Amino acid sequence: MSFSRPSPLSSKPPKGIPGPTTRWSSIPTVPAHTRAATWYPRWMSTRAVRSHSPAAAVLLSVRTCSTRRRDALLAELITDGDYHGSMETDLPKAAGRLFLRLQREMFRQVAEAGFDDVRPRHGAVLAYLVPEGRRLSEFAELSGQHKQVIGTIADELEALGYVARVPDPTDGRAKLLVPTERGRAEVAASTRIIAGLEAGIAEAIGADRLAELRRDLMRASTAF
Repeated sequence: MSFSRPSPLSSKPPKGIPGPTTRWSSIPTVPAHTRAATWYPRWMSTRAVRSHSPAAAVLLSVRTCSTRRRDALLAELITDGDYHGSMETDLPKAAGRLFLRLQREMFRQVAEAGFDDVRPRHGAVLAYLVPEGRRLSEFAELSGQHKQVIGTIADELEALGYVARVPDPTDGRAKLLVPTERGRAEVAASTRIIAGLEAGIAEAIGADRLAELRRDLMRASTAF
């Protein structure tokens, strides 16, 4: 699928960009030469494309922009209230909005707790840390991220002092990623924060419905 380069002042998306009613499964993969072009990520972050199709803006920016730019765009989408149209019947948008709001509030409170160098992408490792440690491949399987991505995140967290690499006692060639004292403190703080967020949701929709929602989301995640 080809993409036409838009005018800098154009309010219309390039040819090939899906609109609000386009099925998510039909959103195209951006060619490598397009990803390398500097104009495309910048254009994807404009209000014009976000108002045309928030879903397209999010998904395509994930494929074309840096992690920092993607996180900023997602935060803007929440703040601007650009979720509209088929929100009530579009499961990806509804689930995505809940996730993004939870993520934003969680990391705001994590920063206030003294861990302001933790970023949302670090959750792929921090959320699955255990005292005895895990291999990078285990983090990749649990989080759904590629092992190379987990390796990069592990390097960042190690540099920040949250994790350390130690030899695997069952395999001298392998390494385990274990939490440091600071890492254990961050995990404990995150656990308390998540419990508080869940309590707030339970107050809004009821504890029984929250428990049912959690079970349904887990079942839905294995439906395809």
